[in-house]
Amino acid sequence: VGNKRTGGNDKNFKSPYDNLGAWLDMLNMTKLFSSSPLVQVCYGANFAVEASRIKLYPPTFWTAVEKSLARDDNIEEGHFAERSWAGLLARRLSDREALAVYRKSTSSVYEKLSSCVKHNYIGVLMADME
Repeated sequence: VGNKRTGGNDKNFKSPYDNLGAWLDMLNMTKLFSSSPLVQVCYGANFAVEASRIKLYPPTFWTAVEKSLARDDNIEEGHFAERSWAGLLARRLSDREALAVYRKSTSSVYEKLSSCVKHNYIGVLMADME
């Protein structure tokens, strides 16, 4: 799939960052994501958030995010941002909630929930808990 700015090809898709972690490093946000073995993610471009959650971060942070996303349309940084919104803006899972998510991650309840969500995917990124 192409994009409008590059005339239909995605030659500009690849970011200067090796991976999501490197992009978070650039934003000085890696520590936020390393404080728990589970990080909430949203695999889609649609989400809702209270303004108070956005205001938890200084304007300089949002300026840096905006700058990193302004390079082109359909860029790797956009995919990094999509996967980061829930981790950045959602209320942190308590230890009890994180354990419940971990335990349910292989259960039939999780399978049913996953099959209900067709276009925007919910989930967590999980560190090795063993």
